[in-house]
Amino acid sequence: MLVGAAGSDKTGYLGRVYAFSGTSHKQLFYFDGVQPFDQVGTAVDSIPDVNGDGTPDVLVGAHGTDLPSASNGFDSDVGVVHVLSGCDGSVLTRLHGLHEDQLFGISVGNLGDINGDGTEDFAVGTGPDVEGGCVLYSGRNLTRLYQFDRSCTPYSVNFGWVLHPAGDVTGDSLADWILTDSYSLAHGPLAGQTFAFAGNDLFLWPQSCKVKVGFPLTLHVAGGAASSPAAMFAVQFDGVPMSPPALLSIGALDSLSTWQETWTVPSILAGHSVGFIGFGIGVRGGIADTTIETVAFE
Repeated sequence: MLVGAAGSDKTGYLGRVYAFSGTSHKQLFYFDGVQPFDQVGTAVDSIPDVNGDGTPDVLVGAHGTDLPSASNGFDSDVGVVHVLSGCDGSVLTRLHGLHEDQLFGISVGNLGDINGDGTEDFAVGTGPDVEGGCVLYSGRNLTRLYQFDRSCTPYSVNFGWVLHPAGDVTGDSLADWILTDSYSLAHGPLAGQTFAFAGNDLFLWPQSCKVKVGFPLTLHVAGGAASSPAAMFAVQFDGVPMSPPALLSIGALDSLSTWQETWTVPSILAGHSVGFIGFGIGVRGGIADTTIETVAFE
C-alpha cells in the first residue's frame, strides 16, 4: 500500500511517500523529496516490475522539482517522476518534464495494458498553464507512446489532473482509460469534463497540433512490434478525406518500438489543416493503424 504526504515537511514541502505491507501493515520503506517544494507524494501509483526482481515497482510524482537549465541556471517547476523499486524504495530511473512550469508529475496512473504487449502501461499528467496535459508511457520499456497537446482541447484548464483505468470498454482486449479536466469551461464556468480513451496497438502523435509554416513538424509512431516496418500517410485535408491518401514516409520501429520523422512545413499549407495516420505491425500481430491526428498550420 502506498501513501503520499506531499506536505510532510511544512517548511519546505519536500514531501514523502510511504510503502506499507498489505498483509502486516508494517512500513516497508519511505522516499523523501530532495528540493524544497518538490511535493513528492502528490501523485503515487504502482507499475509493473521494471527491474526484473519479481516485485511491482512504484511511480512517485514530484511536480515541483526544479531542473538545471543551460540558459537560466535552473528552470522552476519542471517536474520529475521517480520510478522506485517496490522492494526497497531505491530509485531505478527518473522521467523528466521538458520545460519550466510544466509541473510534470502532478498526476500519475497505471492504466493497464493499452497496446497489447502484455505489460501494464501508465500516464503522467502536467500542469494547467502549459501545453502537454498528459503523456502515455510504455510499462515495458518506459518510452513515450503518446503525448497530448492540451492546446488541442478547447476550453481546457486542468486537462490530465486525474488519470484512471477504465477496463476494456470497447471489447478489443486492450485497456481503455479515463482522463478528467476538473475545471473545463466547455460546458459552462468550471463545469469540468471527463474523457474516455481507447487503447490501441499503435500510436501516432505530432509535437503540437498547431505548427507555423517554415518550422519543423515531427510525427512520432510508437507502441507496435519492435524492429518492424511502419509508414505515415496524410489522409485528410481541411477535414476532407484525401483520395488516394498521400504516402509521407516508410520506415521502421526501432528496438524500443518508436520511430519519428521531421519535415519543414511549406508555406502553401498556411491556413490549412492535415490529418495524419500511421500504419505498422501490432505487438499482437497483423497490420495496426493509429487514430487520425490533425495538425493546423499557421
